[in-house]
Amino acid sequence: AEDALPLRRGLESGQVGSAVVVGGGFIGVEVAVALADMWGCEVTLLEAQDRLLPFLLDTDMAALVAAELRRHDVTVRVGTPVASVTTVDGQAEVRCGEEESESASAGESPEILRADRAIVALGVDPAVDFAVAAGLQVGKQGGLVVDARMRTSDPDIYAAGDCVELLHRLTAQPIYLPLGSLANRQGRVVGDNLAVPEGAPGGSPEHASNFTPVVGSACLKVFEQNVAATGLTEAGVERAGLSARAVWGTFVDVPHYYPEHGTLYLKLLYEADSLRLLGLQAIGSGAADKRTDVFATLLQRDGTLADLCDLEFCYAPPYNAALDPLHGLACAALNREEAGVELVGPFSGADGRLVIDVRSADEIEAIPVDLPDPLHLPSEELRARVAEIPRDRPLLIICEKGPRSAEVARWLLAQGFGDVVYLAGGAGMRGQGAGD
Repeated sequence: AEDALPLRRGLESGQVGSAVVVGGGFIGVEVAVALADMWGCEVTLLEAQDRLLPFLLDTDMAALVAAELRRHDVTVRVGTPVASVTTVDGQAEVRCGEEESESASAGESPEILRADRAIVALGVDPAVDFAVAAGLQVGKQGGLVVDARMRTSDPDIYAAGDCVELLHRLTAQPIYLPLGSLANRQGRVVGDNLAVPEGAPGGSPEHASNFTPVVGSACLKVFEQNVAATGLTEAGVERAGLSARAVWGTFVDVPHYYPEHGTLYLKLLYEADSLRLLGLQAIGSGAADKRTDVFATLLQRDGTLADLCDLEFCYAPPYNAALDPLHGLACAALNREEAGVELVGPFSGADGRLVIDVRSADEIEAIPVDLPDPLHLPSEELRARVAEIPRDRPLLIICEKGPRSAEVARWLLAQGFGDVVYLAGGAGMRGQGAGD
């Protein structure tokens, strides 16, 4: 906090009007938002990986976050590693590129970004040097190895917080996850076990306080968008050697006729064979954290798509629709698995398919879609005009949010059309991420 005081004084006095933020994780994104929103600063956000929030979101969902930042005049550059940050004549100079890049060896000049300040937010590493010197075991993720009671390899020494590794509930593998929510719960476990140590009255193993494996729930706010996720990303699924499928959806968090409704863009990952839930990513002006918290509870219990369909939510128009967005997402996945209603991701291309846009003329004008030569066929006219659809072409159906196009795809399959998919998330989700 003390390190940030000079930056704040510079912002308050108007001496700082531009900044480069290095690192597109939680802190980097939140700092970029604060600088632009609170202080009107000109901000450039750099991330070395191909997407923002790479440990939280997949590339398609991260595109929605990048688009929101750009809508608020934050320059976002992904796939941009940084070699060095220096101060020259009172300004920050950020040298982009690898430290020993091919372009540098070939004599090409590296790109230099200049700003009044640079903020480096590259995450944290566990500070365990003193513990290593004491002979404590460190895991593959760099944190101290602890058991369920938060005991280190020396049973008389406990550890909690950002220095320890945890177990992931879905993979049973160690994970380093320095989150304040988890650290506080770990502190309670340590306190319980120190107060009643094993061997003392009431300190038997069956009465021990244990820290259970985690699923990695996290959230943040990006201007007007709420961002939350839990479980595994596609990259996490691949690292764990699992086989997963994804569905997407665009929803309102309360009924559309209620004046304070917000939009939610959701992505669900599930295991292909068992239909076990693996992860949820949620972005939008609606209550993304609520859906993520509920979903995380199912992850802790090896929940399946059927379990997600069976969830019971409170219903009243100020709080929720009659069917929660999680129900809609689960049904989309089950329609795929049980009825063969296939889909493609919201940012997919046509890939040679004939695009059939079943939206109204007003919807098409409001959100144009960058797909080639669409056939405009409003859903209410479909039965009367089905003869206009060639039966020898693979088809891609699009609508505003996804449900209408899924229904049309299912109907066309029942009419004997052989190769039909729909655009999951619809034009709304595709348009929200446009420009990234």
